Amino acid sequence: MLRHLLHTILISLFVVFCNPISSSHATSLDVHDGQLYGAFGVEVDDILYDVTFIDASAMEIWPDMQFTFTTSLSARLASQALLDNVFIGDYDNSPALTFGISYPNWAAVWTPYAIDPTDPTRFYVGEAFNHSTNTMDRVFGAVRPPLSLDLSISSNAVYAEWTAVPEPTTLMLLGVGLLIMTILLRKRNQSSISG
Repeated sequence: MLRHLLHTILISLFVVFCNPISSSHATSLDVHDGQLYGAFGVEVDDILYDVTFIDASAMEIWPDMQFTFTTSLSARLASQALLDNVFIGDYDNSPALTFGISYPNWAAVWTPYAIDPTDPTRFYVGEAFNHSTNTMDRVFGAVRPPLSLDLSISSNAVYAEWTAVPEPTTLMLLGVGLLIMTILLRKRNQSSISG
């Protein structure tokens, strides 16, 4: 009976947590008082991320210069995900509704990915260029601003800080491990009580 219960639980956990991310995954926008501050569950290359828009200098946000994305391609994919899944509806047509942006016609959202090896005072960013007319939305992959550039004084650019969301498989493995430990401890306690 215990073996059957364990088997059923393991299959249920597998079905719930191991399904790959589907294309129907919905991103949740982080909106306060009508202003877009970021989003939760943005899919970039089959991995989910939370993103926050920050109006500061890169050195304040990333003092150790460790970026979530480390290649031009990955930063461009992240930037495209912003255009496809975050800058939608009113937030696509009115860039000034994005935190840190006051310019009404367009916004540049920068995703850093590397320090410039030829000039360590600069770094590379992927750019999601969100224009009030959808036909001009673009992704750029090799913008090189200075590290000291403080975007809080800019009316049309913010940084995107990305954080990976824990994978369901990791959670499943943790759950299965805890379940097995609980069962083993119960068995050991029952055998010590009866023995």
